[in-house]
Amino acid sequence: MELFRKTLIVEAAFNVKSLVTVVDKIRIILERRVSDKFYQYGGEGGAQEFKKTKTGLGVGILFLIGDRGKAVRLNWEKKNAKQTQITSVDYWESWNTEFPWPTRTIHGLEYFNIVHLVDVIADFIKAPAARELKITVSEAAGTLDLASVARAAYHEFGSSEVKVSELKDIARKLGRKVNQYQLSKLPRGKRGTVNVTMLLDTEVGENETVSDDPAVKKIEAAADKVPVDVLFQDLSDLVDLVLKNARPALLVTGGGGTGKTFTVKERIKKAGLSKNDYKISKGATSVFGLYTEFFMARKGKLIVFDDNDDVFKDMTSQNLLKAALDSYEDREISWSSKSTVPIDQSLPRASIVQIEDGIEDALYAGGDEEGKLPRLPNTFEFKGRVIFISNLSQDKIPQPVLSRSLTIDVTLSPGEMMERMAAVIPVIAKETKVTEGEAGMVLDKLKALAADKKISQPTLRTLPAAINIMKSGMPRWEKLLKYAA
Repeated sequence: MELFRKTLIVEAAFNVKSLVTVVDKIRIILERRVSDKFYQYGGEGGAQEFKKTKTGLGVGILFLIGDRGKAVRLNWEKKNAKQTQITSVDYWESWNTEFPWPTRTIHGLEYFNIVHLVDVIADFIKAPAARELKITVSEAAGTLDLASVARAAYHEFGSSEVKVSELKDIARKLGRKVNQYQLSKLPRGKRGTVNVTMLLDTEVGENETVSDDPAVKKIEAAADKVPVDVLFQDLSDLVDLVLKNARPALLVTGGGGTGKTFTVKERIKKAGLSKNDYKISKGATSVFGLYTEFFMARKGKLIVFDDNDDVFKDMTSQNLLKAALDSYEDREISWSSKSTVPIDQSLPRASIVQIEDGIEDALYAGGDEEGKLPRLPNTFEFKGRVIFISNLSQDKIPQPVLSRSLTIDVTLSPGEMMERMAAVIPVIAKETKVTEGEAGMVLDKLKALAADKKISQPTLRTLPAAINIMKSGMPRWEKLLKYAA
């Protein structure tokens, strides 16, 4: 540890260029502390972007631990162009490339210097599930959570093992008081000390997805040119029917990474639609957000709901979808609430259009001088078009949407997906920085796993992920390929 102190800068904020070096030194110490080997996913220098459902985009370096499927990721956020701080760590009891919820996440690490940071991460990895303690220090002067006391104790004493009397002193310096009942609930360590790492902020990990990777986009673009019977030609033709206003809606389902989104975007581009003619809505949309989307698209604009399955879940959303997707020439969407305003429908149509256009202009302008947004009409005529792109199976889609939309399922069999991967090996090899021979060798191993039914539903992301596992340098990397799909 003394050598470690001399080697690293003291603070947990580093220059971006030196970040990989710093993280590598953290890895060396962690391996000693937890008595297991850490293998960097994708090899040295690799970092990944991800998107958490609540907290949004992040960047981190992922390590596979041993060969039992466990993983840990050190996350950081850029405070400015020159500085980076490790702010949290995610831990997976069983990791895979589709990134399910991490088993547990620890927060607030930006408050620690680098030596203390290693202590905290090591203790967290050794006992990620032991942190269920939630105690709040409540006094007349206000409230302070014990995580704040723990961080202050680390800075004061430089150790995870702190005496109860020392913890009291720290709380007192912060203007708070720890009562005896709360102290009796604290996890005790050696000789009556308290391990303050157990008091830090942790929670069940957030659901997340991998951010769009330029390499994967190039691979999907190349794979889209690989014919799979006539399936993708059918998809292209169905998209064209919606673009030509022959039908109001299309539902495209199937596993991730098959090229659904790419194909839809290519047809939109080929049709010559401008950015004013369509909108792609990703992520999550509230019920009133859906009503707003329809209002802004009322004159014939195309809305593409891409991996935005929230629109299917709420009954009110489903009722809005029913009205928007009806095959009648005149489709009317209504919503009566405090957020909408009635418009006299006996007015000449030109007057109603003028009122609606004024509301739309105000929305685009961000509201009035005080930023107050106008209320939407409680009813309007909808002539827009909708395309849904979803990874859900069709039995998970509400019946009103299925019955009112053209539908196509582009789920590929494992064999068909392997064929697409094989056809674009040169692109995959180039984007993952391996030889075509190495990429082909990894693909052969995936084919064997699929034949033995040890992996199911591979996507175009599976082979790049498997290559990154191979590049980690793990001696038994083949054993982890099952986590790639």
